[in-house]
Amino acid sequence: MKYGVNRQVLLITAGIVWIVAGANILRIGIVTWLNDSQYWLFKVGEATVVFLLFFVLVFRKLYYKHTRRIEQKKKEIRSIVTLNGFS
Repeated sequence: MKYGVNRQVLLITAGIVWIVAGANILRIGIVTWLNDSQYWLFKVGEATVVFLLFFVLVFRKLYYKHTRRIEQKKKEIRSIVTLNGFS
C-alpha cells in the first residue's frame, strides 16, 4: 500500500511548516527584544534589514523554485516523504 498526498495538500503542509518556523523565530526575537529595551529604533531598523535580506536572498527563491517544481509534476498522488526531498 502506498501512502501519498495531492499537490495542494503538499503545498499547504509546506506553508504551515514555514509559518511555524517563522513564528518560532519571531517569538525568540520578541522575547530577546523585551529583555533589552534600549535603542529600540535601531533594533527595528536592524530587524527590518535582516528580514528583507532573508526574504529577497533566500525565501523568495525557495518559494518560487519549489512551487514551480510541485506544479509541474503530474497530478498524481505524491508521497509525504517528498517534503524532505526524498522521492
